[in-house]
Amino acid sequence: MNKHQPRAIIAAGGTGGHIYPGVALAQELKERGYECLWIGSGSKLEKAILGSEPIQYQKIQAKPFRGSSLFSKCLLPIHLTIALWQALWLIWTYKPDFVITTGGYVSITTAFAAKICQHQVYMCEQNSRAGLTNRIVSRIANGLFTAYPEVFKPKRNRKIWQVGNPLRKSIIERIENAKINQQSSQCTINILVMGGSQGAQIFNEQLPQLLQNIKNKHAINILHQAGDKANIDAIQEKYGTYGIKANVVKYIDDMALAYTNADFAIARSGALTLTELMSAGLPSILVPLPNSADNHQYYNALHHSRRGACWLLCQNDLVRDGYIKNLVNTLTSCPDILQKMVSSCEKLKTTDAAKAIITQCEVLSPRLKASPDITPS
Repeated sequence: MNKHQPRAIIAAGGTGGHIYPGVALAQELKERGYECLWIGSGSKLEKAILGSEPIQYQKIQAKPFRGSSLFSKCLLPIHLTIALWQALWLIWTYKPDFVITTGGYVSITTAFAAKICQHQVYMCEQNSRAGLTNRIVSRIANGLFTAYPEVFKPKRNRKIWQVGNPLRKSIIERIENAKINQQSSQCTINILVMGGSQGAQIFNEQLPQLLQNIKNKHAINILHQAGDKANIDAIQEKYGTYGIKANVVKYIDDMALAYTNADFAIARSGALTLTELMSAGLPSILVPLPNSADNHQYYNALHHSRRGACWLLCQNDLVRDGYIKNLVNTLTSCPDILQKMVSSCEKLKTTDAAKAIITQCEVLSPRLKASPDITPS
């Protein structure tokens, strides 16, 4: 092993919105010649996403506080102590040049362990409202990277950069290639419906009926991503009952192709979804998840809607008679409105966030400055 090879640790876990940005950062680190260690919570989702990535992986004990039972909350100090010792051992033995966290409860103990070991800690916040974990980590981080403005209040010695959310290079490249090969049709209108990796129950149960009276039904095709637990045959049957052409699937294997084939999307407003929609230049009707932590999905959608890239429709309005139907009718019959939204998406897209984050980490990291033999690109 080359003792002069630069090293970094990424700490992330929980949802895909935390894990995928970490993967994008890990890919950028690998391209620059870094050894990279991922500290996670051992969840099935982490293993599924990271299974195809050439990243060293270690799990520590990480338990959520929100939504847990009273008994679990009572045990939280024990879990945190165990996780802290595990993180301390990993950081002490790995000796990274810096640590990056992208969210999830694994970030807290890893960040504190890194500070105890006197390593630099950098934190990425994907949403317009910071979650509990990142609010805690932000107090000790050496630098904060955000996708939205004014997520954190400026304080003395607190360095904040708004750089956007890191996207995996494979997604960026596939979107660009799909745009080049895109074949537009004047005869059909393609609508992409997606509720995230878990699907959106309200989309699955009510959207077919809510769209039953849309105009130009014969010209509309819907691709509906319903999630792993959905009964896709039942949803498909509902669309058929109302005379709507739809293809209902649990997962969409090639999201880049789905984005570029669509004229607009009906979607939740997670940070990663919005970053990908902007990158693809895809207008959308966004229905924030009502019980998202700190209502961050609403504020994500609000930021983009104010800039003309999407329309914001709260879930209680979605189910009211005529709301979603009228919005869809407007978008399907007014190409000028769609084109203005496309232009707004283009202005908001960020494709170099991972590069900007790692570059700034290198600039700020004293261990790299003090090691002339380490030459990260």
